Amino acid sequence: MKRIIVTIAICFLAATFCSAQCPDWSPKFDQITNPEVIAKLHEMNWDQAVAQSGGPEQVIAALKVTRRDAQQRLENADRAAEATKASSGPVQYDATYAQCKSGNVGAHGAAKCEHLNMTEMILSIDGSIDLVRCRQN
Repeated sequence: MKRIIVTIAICFLAATFCSAQCPDWSPKFDQITNPEVIAKLHEMNWDQAVAQSGGPEQVIAALKVTRRDAQQRLENADRAAEATKASSGPVQYDATYAQCKSGNVGAHGAAKCEHLNMTEMILSIDGSIDLVRCRQN
């Protein structure tokens, strides 16, 4: 009985040690400009979120579905930006979070804002997947 308790304690400590080795921040998050998203990412308790969401495999699967949707929305935004640009040449994806938050951007600006939002969502998802993968072990 004592051996079982010691084994459980060692396994618990090992799991705690392993999860302590996983970071809570991804370098991909550094490219995000939306201060509200950045604040939420800083507040995130990844170990708790993964545990409450059914484990790493379930979280990664859900994130991958969301990423596919974001990628499709990004492609749609790019098509809309191309269709609504005023001049020839490539679309300049220069929208900022502050401009987009104002809401007064017009059709072309709205497409560029959607491009910005989806690009940052993909960065957030990719960074999250990296952090959750670390917690698979």
